[in-house]
Amino acid sequence: MKPLKNYWCQTKDKNIDTVPCLAIAPNLDTVHNQKHHEVTRATHQKFLIDSGSVISVIPRTCIKQKLIPTSHKLFAANATVINTYGQRLMSLNLGLQCEYKWIFIIADVKAAIIGVDFIAHYGLLIDLKKHQLIDPLTSLKSTGDTRNI
Repeated sequence: MKPLKNYWCQTKDKNIDTVPCLAIAPNLDTVHNQKHHEVTRATHQKFLIDSGSVISVIPRTCIKQKLIPTSHKLFAANATVINTYGQRLMSLNLGLQCEYKWIFIIADVKAAIIGVDFIAHYGLLIDLKKHQLIDPLTSLKSTGDTRNI
């Protein structure tokens, strides 16, 4: 498989605040064991596009500041408890000629995840067969990378 275009992300705000949340965290297995992900320009952080994730999260290891766990917990599909550490405002360029700002939950996860909260808010579509994000308003498409991570 030839390399595909990547999506890019860049942190705009370094403030971390507590966020109330109780949600189901993603099951990272996807069709045919492939994961649709993006790589950030500044940090080379990969983002999974996960339609099974209720919320969007970034790993605690991406934050250089000392973080204190919040009382809010996430739960994986297998009922494992996932600690959270606040939130981070980020600005993403997904190759759709638009800047997408979103507050990501900081959590004990291995990969940064763009969940259905983000996808639904911006009205984006996921084409699993072609590994694309689609903006139905502009008909613009952005192809992601599906290498295993």
